[in-house]
Amino acid sequence: MSGGEPLIGREPELALTDRLLKSVAGKPEPWDPSQARALLVVGDAGVGKTTLAHAILDHALRLGLAGGVGHCLDLATGTAFAPVTEALRQVVASRSHLPGLDATAAQWLSPDAIAEGNVLERLLGATAELAREQAIVVVIEDLHWSDRSTRDYVVALVRTSRAPMLLVVTTRSDDLTAEHPGRSAISELSLSAGTTRLALEPLTEAGVAELGRRRLGRPLSAAELDTIMARSRGNPLYAEEIMTAPGERVPSSLRDLLLRHVVGLSAPAAALVRLASVGGAVLDLDLLRDASGLDTTRFEALTREALAANVFTRHGDQFAFRHALLREAVEDGLLPSERVALHRAFVDILRERTEVGSAAVRWRANAALAVHAAAADDQGTALLAHINAGRAAQRSGASEAGDHFESALALWPDVPDASQLAGISEAEVAALAAESLLTFFQAERVEGLLRRAVDRLDSVDNPLAASRVLTVVAHGRHHGGGLLDPWTAVERSIALASDQPSVELSRALKAKALLHVRGHEFSRALIAANEAVEIAQRVESLSAEYDARFLAGTVLSCLGRLSAGNLAFRSSIALAQRAQATGSALVIQGELAWGLICSGHIEEGCALARQGESAAYREGLLRAATFNGEQELAVLIWQGRLAEARQRLDGLVRAGYDENRSRWFEADLLLAEGELEAALAIEELTIQADLRAPQSDPDDTVRRVELFEQLGDVAREVDTAHRQLLSPEPESPTSAAVQARCAFQALSAAAHTTYTVPEDLPQSAADALAVARRFLTDDWAQSWYGAQHAAAEAYAAQLEGRPAIDSWTHAVELAAHYGAFFALRPQLELSLEELRHGKRDAGKEHLVAVWRSAQSMGARWFSQRAATEARRHRVSLPAGPGHGPSPLDRLTPRERDVLELLAQGATNRAIARTLFISERTAALHVSSILAKLDVTNRGEAAAVARRTTDA
Repeated sequence: MSGGEPLIGREPELALTDRLLKSVAGKPEPWDPSQARALLVVGDAGVGKTTLAHAILDHALRLGLAGGVGHCLDLATGTAFAPVTEALRQVVASRSHLPGLDATAAQWLSPDAIAEGNVLERLLGATAELAREQAIVVVIEDLHWSDRSTRDYVVALVRTSRAPMLLVVTTRSDDLTAEHPGRSAISELSLSAGTTRLALEPLTEAGVAELGRRRLGRPLSAAELDTIMARSRGNPLYAEEIMTAPGERVPSSLRDLLLRHVVGLSAPAAALVRLASVGGAVLDLDLLRDASGLDTTRFEALTREALAANVFTRHGDQFAFRHALLREAVEDGLLPSERVALHRAFVDILRERTEVGSAAVRWRANAALAVHAAAADDQGTALLAHINAGRAAQRSGASEAGDHFESALALWPDVPDASQLAGISEAEVAALAAESLLTFFQAERVEGLLRRAVDRLDSVDNPLAASRVLTVVAHGRHHGGGLLDPWTAVERSIALASDQPSVELSRALKAKALLHVRGHEFSRALIAANEAVEIAQRVESLSAEYDARFLAGTVLSCLGRLSAGNLAFRSSIALAQRAQATGSALVIQGELAWGLICSGHIEEGCALARQGESAAYREGLLRAATFNGEQELAVLIWQGRLAEARQRLDGLVRAGYDENRSRWFEADLLLAEGELEAALAIEELTIQADLRAPQSDPDDTVRRVELFEQLGDVAREVDTAHRQLLSPEPESPTSAAVQARCAFQALSAAAHTTYTVPEDLPQSAADALAVARRFLTDDWAQSWYGAQHAAAEAYAAQLEGRPAIDSWTHAVELAAHYGAFFALRPQLELSLEELRHGKRDAGKEHLVAVWRSAQSMGARWFSQRAATEARRHRVSLPAGPGHGPSPLDRLTPRERDVLELLAQGATNRAIARTLFISERTAALHVSSILAKLDVTNRGEAAAVARRTTDA
């Protein structure tokens, strides 16, 4: 509003209304004979319709328009046309000091005139008369509460008036039930050619955060913001009331507003709504019907009543409460005994559903049973349901498995004879919880759970149960005092299970294989993994077999036997599918996709990853979905399709991509775009958190070496390469090839400086290259690892003073198969090697090609480096006819898209909507554009864009 803070998160809406107001204020001569302009603002209660309407009116007054606002106070009450006369009288009052105003309009608005009859015609005439000399804005608030006369005026005005004016009408979408008397008028208004319909959406997370900063005078914590967003769903009124009344489940100021629709329901429908309120905001209609005890016909009739009253809402096949706070308000009104009884009704039905269906179905049923049982004071049932939910979640690949096991542990002290009831010891549950969290970067939680498991191990009488616990302990890394050493744990586990073949023995042997992998003893790892497979086959355990085969595939790949590794992955997937372990099968499918991509079968790998991603989304397995999606993301970056890669990454993040994994690819993408400082900031987080072991994740080391080289930080480049060689790979030629490439690249960078490298680094690099050479086979020579080996050979040749043109040519040929960006580094090195050794024509051609390729994909560092080398070697780069380099050449393709929208006046939110990216990403792009164009604000950037376009 005028003189106040700007509206939060309403930039697109304000831009729209600004255009409408300026169109009205322009008063073209003669006045456009089209219908009067109307803006219909629709939204739920509390979403900010009134705030926006007043902001529109204030802006209209600043533009020199007259205006007024009328309020519909309640349905079918009050004087006829009261909101209309209220608004128009304000217009008259604001114009009373102006000379020459026709008094007719004022006379028509007098109470006596209103009582005389022909009121609608008189009001339409008064509106036209008031707009004749000066355009006006009339705001009618809360049309859903209007009487017939006001609705008639609104419809007639938009149908017949030619006056220069803007009619702004607000109405609640959640009050427009099927039987609402104003529904037809609002529908007719919406369909009018002169009406612009504006559906006011809730605020984004950023908008709620800003609202919190303004109302509380401090930033909201991440936990506060998550809670407020979950409960308010971005509704500004709800959010503000929640943040200013933190002790209340539903702020008293909102309760009547939320429950207004429930009050009008019949008693049976209200009872059904109360039952539904303890079942969650999203409704399972089959479960709700069974819990209600109603027959299908009666249940459907009551559900339709709740839908018609806007208590329930439907989106496709999904039914839910109109708002999460509405459900809370209904639940808060329950008596304690009533709440327990309603939860018990769900418990009785859910018990029957927990043993049927797929793992995903059983997980969700047990998870729901645990919640309802706990609320019904049935702690034993809740504990057992949490354990069963955890097991089912593990089989389906859901990340919530650990949460369920931990919830069971929390209930353990309160349940008599918990071990007997659950059929499992406390130590085993703690181990299961730890095992579920091993791949989720939850080191502190895992260690605490493993300590609990070991502390209670003495109470485990069954040797196989103890073996299961120790196998999980063996999977842990670098534990402090009080925990068994992983090797001690695995040897004890094997000993406890060695009397006869068993699932426990297979899993213990698989854990032993994993420890060999960590020690870079791949031959021994393969022997142990194959033993685990053999035992699993003897006891006919599909789950143990697919687990062991998957590890065997990983080991085979490390040994350079990529085809055999991929074959093992395929076998593992088939076994997991037979075991109905959908989540595990889809995760392994992502691993197979990556194995195929690295083997050079890029299209097949990407197609498999896309199929796995789609299947995982259908199952609701976000971790498996985003893991499959990241395989194609890597390829997009390699291929230099950076704008597509940015969209792909943004999509994965919106889908719930793991924050740690998203960092790696964010750093990859920023590095490819040449955003070195931003990439460094992300990379520092991964380094500081020690999220990944460098020796087992060669792509991390490749990225870090390249990043530090582009930053000119030779010391950190050398240190990164040196650290990975502290764990040599005498048996893995693929890992050795990557180590050699990184080490020789770092040595090559240091050779052009005065930096002193560690004494052992050159020999360690040579040793790694020797391993890669010794075990080089056709199976991996053309792979991603083969491309790394070729680059290592070329760097080594340069350092030894040998001609490296042929070596770099081979490296380019291998790299080009994986993508245009992936090939830029060897292409650049080849061109420079040719220029240094008298192959000027070839070097010039290749350097220009590097510059063109980098320019086209938006790889800024390579573009700038190629331009620098072109000046140094007096190589002319092409330019457009009659033009030198454009300032826009510094921008990536995505940044040019953003600049185009920015030049049109788009806000970050509008940019995000148009390009399907997050607001945060839009803001980062805008900041980068300002820096690259060397301007201080958006207006200057837009001016640069226009000058360049005009030129």
